[in-house]
Amino acid sequence: MKKLEAAANDAKALENILKNKYGFEVTLKLDADHDTIKDTMYSLSRKLKKKDNLLIYYAGHGYLDEKEEKGYWLPKDGSMDRPSKWISNSFVSDQAKATEAKHVLL
Repeated sequence: MKKLEAAANDAKALENILKNKYGFEVTLKLDADHDTIKDTMYSLSRKLKKKDNLLIYYAGHGYLDEKEEKGYWLPKDGSMDRPSKWISNSFVSDQAKATEAKHVLL
């Protein structure tokens, strides 16, 4: 996949704004692989409480499988010929629904 020139800088800029301007606790995962993304999302969805808010910002490649009518994130170790490493939008949605967080923004 083509390297995304601005993705890391965009994520770092957002991290800086959220932490320094709004007091967010930020978990930044640059160039994360399939397992890191899934493990992090699962962990966050289980630890957040009703007073918390969750914002997920993904700056990376994606793919829409038109035959399945499903979208996927393609993490660092993902590629078009390794669908086992794709992360489905439904997984992301399911983890967002599993949290007790007051507000969730993807």
